Order: sequence, then structure tokens, then C-alpha cells
Amino acid sequence: MSLDLRLDSYQDQLKFSKKENKIKLYDPIRKKYYINQPEEIVRQLIIQYLILEKKISSNHIAIEKQIHVMGMEKRFDLLIFNKKMEPRMLIECKAPSVQIDQKVVDQIALYNIDLKAPYLLLSNGIQNLFFHIDFTSKRAIALDHIPDKTILLNH
Repeated sequence: MSLDLRLDSYQDQLKFSKKENKIKLYDPIRKKYYINQPEEIVRQLIIQYLILEKKISSNHIAIEKQIHVMGMEKRFDLLIFNKKMEPRMLIECKAPSVQIDQKVVDQIALYNIDLKAPYLLLSNGIQNLFFHIDFTSKRAIALDHIPDKTILLNH
């Protein structure tokens, strides 16, 4: 069940800069410019969606932080956390050319082993899948919408 987050409607919010013949994209959370790549554009569109649509404060968004999973060092794309610094939503971003398939689902599930975020979002900017994780029954339940911030940041 794919969600239509209308990420393309946030294109005008993105800030670009051209330096030394390289186009860079501004990240408002990390407050610096990054190389303009398809996956980075998706990440920035999702950030704009979270801030403007879901009213998530940038203080509750972590980007590309390193985590240790089963003895391996990994790096998640985005993580929404609450005031207690508890993970609430883990987000995996892919370039639009990358299909959201079982391999991507397995990747975010692996990252979530230790994080234990109750919500997962996978996006390539076109296809967006959203799940609630029921840790009691050990099931991922596909949802047709992303809840508002009071539910996302609850607990």
C-alpha cells in the first residue's frame, strides 16, 4: 500500500548552490550543503514534508547517524525521535531509480533491530511505504497514512 506524500510539491523549498561547477543541495537540519544526488533530493523532500506538513521540529530529526547492528556499523538516513530521545520513526531514502523491494524492507528492518522505532517509512520519492511495528506480535502493519505529530512523538 503506497502512500502519496506529494513530495514533488516541496521542490520549491529546496535550496541549491553551484560552486566549482558542482551543484549542491542545502540541508536545513545539518545546516550545510551536500552534493546534489537523487537520494539526497529524496531525503531533503522528506525533511520538508516532515517539517511543513507534519510540523515536526528539526530538533527531533537526526540524519545519517552511525549505528551498530549485529556487530556491523551502519548509517540510517533519517530518524524522528521524541523529547525523551526515543526513536519514533525510522526512514530509509532511496533514489527514484531504486525500487522499494524486499531488500530495502530487510535493510530498514535490520537497522530497526536495536533502534526499535514503532514506525518505518521507506521512500524513493515516488513510492512511499509506511508501517507500524507491533513489537508484541512481531508484525509490521502497513498503514495508509502517516499519523500527526502527537501520535508520532507520543511516549
